[in-house]
Amino acid sequence: MEIIGYDLLPFKPHYAVESKEELGATPANATVHLKRFDGELMRYLAQNAVCYSVAVKSVHELILANALGAAYILTTDPYRDQPIAQNYLFDAKLLVLIEDIAQIDTLAKSNIDGVIFPGAILESY
Repeated sequence: MEIIGYDLLPFKPHYAVESKEELGATPANATVHLKRFDGELMRYLAQNAVCYSVAVKSVHELILANALGAAYILTTDPYRDQPIAQNYLFDAKLLVLIEDIAQIDTLAKSNIDGVIFPGAILESY
């Protein structure tokens, strides 16, 4: 299980952006985070080999995010989405946003790819 943003482990932060213009303010080789599904921006990121994460709300967003090259997909329904990701052999890793390390106990039993803490997603840079 990948753990991003836990204070005892080193991690690479994700930088929240909402537009192409905001990409210029992120560090080189940063992982970009999209709070919402934006197919055009995701296609742009993939074409430019930018590592990115995206939050999804539906199965079709989940499948398209993987097809559009997301490295990480944040889901609010891991028990629905993880079996789909495993069945279709996604390249992307599914992440669940958590507040407490103890939440890993339940998620690990369901073979969830990873977790991310809110502090790992930087809102301003």
